[in-house]
Amino acid sequence: MKRNESNRLALPLCLLSWFCGQPSLQAQEAVPSGLPASSPEVKYLVTQEELDALEADLMATVKENQGRLCPRPVLRGKALPGSGQNDLAGVLEGKENEACYKAAGGKDADALWAWLEQPSHDSGPPAGIVKACRGLPAAVSHATRHEDACSPYLVGRRAMPSLVRLLRLSWVLAMNVRMLADAGKTAAALALAFDGLRLFQDLSRGAGAPYATGTVGGAAWHVIVTRGIGPTLSAALPSPDLLARITQEVEVLLATEPAFCDFLPELRYGPVLLWYLPVLKGEGWVPPGGFEADMTKPASVPGGPPFGSREWNDAALHWLVAERRHRELEKACSGQSRPVALAKAFDDVFVAASQRCRRNKCRRVIFTLLAAEPILELREMLLDGMERSEGPWYVHPVVNYQARTFWLQALRLQLEFLAVRARTGKCPVEADLADSSWEPLLEDCASGEPMLVAVAKDGSVAIRPSVAFSTAVPARSWWKPRIPEYTFVCK
Repeated sequence: MKRNESNRLALPLCLLSWFCGQPSLQAQEAVPSGLPASSPEVKYLVTQEELDALEADLMATVKENQGRLCPRPVLRGKALPGSGQNDLAGVLEGKENEACYKAAGGKDADALWAWLEQPSHDSGPPAGIVKACRGLPAAVSHATRHEDACSPYLVGRRAMPSLVRLLRLSWVLAMNVRMLADAGKTAAALALAFDGLRLFQDLSRGAGAPYATGTVGGAAWHVIVTRGIGPTLSAALPSPDLLARITQEVEVLLATEPAFCDFLPELRYGPVLLWYLPVLKGEGWVPPGGFEADMTKPASVPGGPPFGSREWNDAALHWLVAERRHRELEKACSGQSRPVALAKAFDDVFVAASQRCRRNKCRRVIFTLLAAEPILELREMLLDGMERSEGPWYVHPVVNYQARTFWLQALRLQLEFLAVRARTGKCPVEADLADSSWEPLLEDCASGEPMLVAVAKDGSVAIRPSVAFSTAVPARSWWKPRIPEYTFVCK
């Protein structure tokens, strides 16, 4: 294939990411140094010099991440000195825990989940899982006691293990919490539960942490809170001292919850390290930290594809799109702090890109370019890209992540109900929540609006996020968030 032919294919590939409509594309991204935009010698949408500069910037960030610090207070006791990243990684990757994760995902996995679903236990959890995982709780508690707690999976630090392990870890932690509570060891049960919440929080800590640890971590928090902490608090009213301690720990967790925008460096560089650079560098190149356990390595050839080839342009253009998208999302982050507003700002970025494309008649450009040599595979790729113009893979994680914080807020509200009961001998009723003293506890961190709380006559309490949660995703989107709900009984 001649270079000018490969360039003709590169332009529609650009449309896949919705940035073809900008008239400055050729002038800014296609012109080799020293050549005017009108020069007949201009043939390439991307130059090797541009990619070299981007790679240098990326590798500088990887180097910076090796020494990045993320200090935060420990939940209780004296902090261990130094970084906790090796201990955090050891919980998920350590050989001593391999048998536990295998057992938790093996033949007894359904039995474990069924046991966790029981409101009361007449029998124990699967003995094989209990035996295989008996060392994991201590490892979790130890890993969360360090004074420095950056995620071990910051961009370029180390490869992310299978995300399934995060969910299995939450099951095992909830199992141990319930076992301790059933044995009358309420304080130990709640300490382990909050250590588990802190561990998932630390896995998401630091600029460049993988956003998957935040969204999957939210599902893990749901398990620990609803299958571990909730039943423990319902089984026995904590002593005033214990209630004060765990209330303080919840407030510390809320105050040190990572912001979603901390994930932007990973959203920017992660795909480049794992997908685009391996293609451009060629077979055998391994990104700093290695490939993620859950991914299939991208196909590549020795030495990489020839400059200007279709494969080269595909990877290069995707990289440029990632850079441009990052700049736009970074602007959105600088103006918003609450997740609901941030989701709207992110969506505005993709709506604007789609509108620019319509103004410039992108569809007509695509089919004009393809008419001379129709390539079905390329056409399908472009059409799929158009269908995804809403940018759901950037809006949806924000909404999922705000659900994670909801579980902490709902738990804090339950603790206040229990504190009122301990002081007055009776639980609050719905009318009591109208008092101004409840406003800070009812405010949804994600939107600033009040959470929805219903208190029934039988003492059952149901908590849901604010109304704004359900409207954070655009109405036109095919994906709708699942509205989380936390329930407990206060009598």
